[in-house]
Formats: sequence, structure tokens, C-alpha cells
Amino acid sequence: PGPATLLIPRAGAEELRRRIQALLSDYHERFPLRSGMPKEELKSQLHQEARVFNDVLAWAETGGWVDVLGAVVRQPDYRPRYTPEQQSQVDALFRILHRQPYAPPARQEWGIEDPVLNALEEEGRVVRLSPEAVFLPEVYQGMVQRVLQEIDRHGPITVAQVRDLFQTSRKYALALLEDMD
Repeated sequence: PGPATLLIPRAGAEELRRRIQALLSDYHERFPLRSGMPKEELKSQLHQEARVFNDVLAWAETGGWVDVLGAVVRQPDYRPRYTPEQQSQVDALFRILHRQPYAPPARQEWGIEDPVLNALEEEGRVVRLSPEAVFLPEVYQGMVQRVLQEIDRHGPITVAQVRDLFQTSRKYALALLEDMD
């Protein structure tokens, strides 16, 4: 049997499927901003050893009733849910990041709660290099490419050169270079 084939009776498999779905449903309800339940937590809740658990996850994913995304498991098509107030915070942050892509204002001016910012980072909608340095993914990728081009053309690059390249502050230039290091 391959990893997607479990050698358990049909009734046991159905019970396992129901249990996983119930655990994920409960987790999504309790933590609506998280992208999924950590694998380790699900394994613990199911009281499974690692090898068996990995086979169970492969079986569940092949069956199409869970999505496995790196270290988390979620129900198919589940996406974090923002309250209207949280969505307003998200919209405000994106306006700031579009208006000032290389040098957003100080963190306290963003008006966004940490759990909301964490959810955006987990979803890949922002790249956080430090508590103060947050960029849109496409801006971050563009900055990395530009710095690499400058290094290819001129050799080593300094924080001051990166700061000038993007017309930003030392804080953002340093965060970018530390991330690239």
C-alpha cells in the first residue's frame, strides 16, 4: 500500500475522516485568522504516531477533504476570515503600503492589530522583515532583484547605497539587507 492507502476498516476510516473534519472545523472557528491547524497539534489531538499520522494526512489530502500547506492543515477552500473592523485595518494598511512602498510610516500609524498583521504575513499578502519593516510581496521581490542587479554590476553594496537606491530610510535598507544575508 502507498501513503494514500490506509489499511483500516471502512467504518474506521469514515470515523477518522469525521474526527479530522470536526477538529479542523473547531480550530477554524476558534482561530478565524489562522490559515490552518498546525500539523503537530492535529497529530496530538488524533493521538497518532508520526509515521501513521503522515500516512493519514496523505490519505486525507488525496481524498480531497483536507489541504496540507507546509506545517498546517486546513479544510479545503478555507481562508482566514476578517471581521469588518479587521478588514478595514487591512484596507488601510494596503493603502499605506501602496502609497509609500519603500518607506511606510512608523508602525503605530498603521492602525492594525498584531493578529491581523500576522494573518496577512501567514497568507503571504505582506512580507515582514522586522516589526517595523513590512512590504507588499511584489515590492519586496522587486527590491531584492534590484539589489542583486546592483551587486552584479558594482560588487558589494552598503546600507547607505540601498537607502539611496529606494529613497528610503536606513531602517528599511538595513532590514532588507539583513533578510537577504
